[in-house]
Order: sequence, then structure tokens, then C-alpha cells
Amino acid sequence: MKHTFQQKDSADGSHGILNLWGELTIEYAVAIKDVFVEVLAKVDRIDLFLNDVDVVDVSFLQLLCSFHRECFHQGKQLSVQGEPEDSLVDILYSRGFGRQIGCKGDALRTCCLKKICRQ
Repeated sequence: MKHTFQQKDSADGSHGILNLWGELTIEYAVAIKDVFVEVLAKVDRIDLFLNDVDVVDVSFLQLLCSFHRECFHQGKQLSVQGEPEDSLVDILYSRGFGRQIGCKGDALRTCCLKKICRQ
């Protein structure tokens, strides 16, 4: 797992750009969680880019859902940007995470998985 993070502060709050790429698997789950916790503590709005992802497993998808829920509970915004690889979209559907609507708790209709599925 590799990542970069850029923080930009503006009049309407702090904004972060998080890029994740490489292997997003159980082997890196703790590191991914730590990155999510760090970013959440620093900014109010987060743009997440998942370009050049080589491998994804269910652990990352669960972490991403948890990260999104925590952003919602803290009044912060998380949005997936860019065009994810087709292989990532295929993995979402094959693992049962393909979405046309968000989960029950997605009151603001900002589901990250829905965005990745290009809905």
C-alpha cells in the first residue's frame, strides 16, 4: 500500500487529497486504518483517489465503509474522485459490495462504493 496526502486550508475549512494505490489488502489493513484516522483528524473534506490499485480485498472495502461512516458521524465529507480501474469495479461486484444506492446509514447519499461503481 502506498499513499500521498495533501492538506489545503481555506476559508470554508480544511480540505485533504488522499491518494491510495498498490495493494489494498489485509496485509496493509492496519496501515490503511492509520492513514484514515490521521486524515480524519486533520481535515473536514476528503477527496479520495483510488487510481492504480493493483489488488483489493474485502478488508479494504470494510475499512472504506467504516471510514465513510465515521466521516458522516463527525460531520465531515468524503468523496471518491477520478476513474477507478475496471478491475476495482469488478472486485466490488464480485465481493457483494456493488452499489446502486448507499447503505441504510447513507442519509446524504454520499456512498463511496456507489461512486466507485460509477452509479
